[in-house]
Amino acid sequence: MVLEDSSGINLYTVFGTEKGIMLHMDNQFIDLRPYFEYYKNSFTKGEVNYPMEFEFSQDKDISLIAYDNLNNMSVKNLHLVIREREFSVSNILAYPNPVKNENSGVYFTFILSKPSWVEIKVFTIGGRLVWTSGRRYFNQGFGKIYWNLRDNFNDNISNGFYIYKLECKNEEGRKFEIKKGLLIAK
Repeated sequence: MVLEDSSGINLYTVFGTEKGIMLHMDNQFIDLRPYFEYYKNSFTKGEVNYPMEFEFSQDKDISLIAYDNLNNMSVKNLHLVIREREFSVSNILAYPNPVKNENSGVYFTFILSKPSWVEIKVFTIGGRLVWTSGRRYFNQGFGKIYWNLRDNFNDNISNGFYIYKLECKNEEGRKFEIKKGLLIAK
């Protein structure tokens, strides 16, 4: 949240009176002064970065209360509508692609919107399973799985075009699956 006032934002407590910047939520006042930082070379403008966590699928009324250095109060009321984020997997890449060095491997990278079990399977274009990573658990965010370019019997694979399938299953049981291509030209 960006705050700006020509006289500056009050960050001091005077005689035990709480002034400055507060968040009113769930019948509680939260002091936001420790989370406020002025912008570089400014004494009138800055921002509050306060981490908030909410239960999914709820509405929440909050009020932001701020005092300037002349003790003028400003209030901004907000009504938040919080909904669960859909399960998704994005930025799915195999790197390097194409693979040109027989001593290198491939990293399969992805970004998860929720913690999930992930498995990569690599197939020939004829549909024969060449390699599987096994199911691995990843937290929300960036994840990667390394493949050393050997099949499930630990033999080197041949040059050619392969299909890889990324399968995800989150903690609620929702599934995501995508197939992409990978060129091996060692």
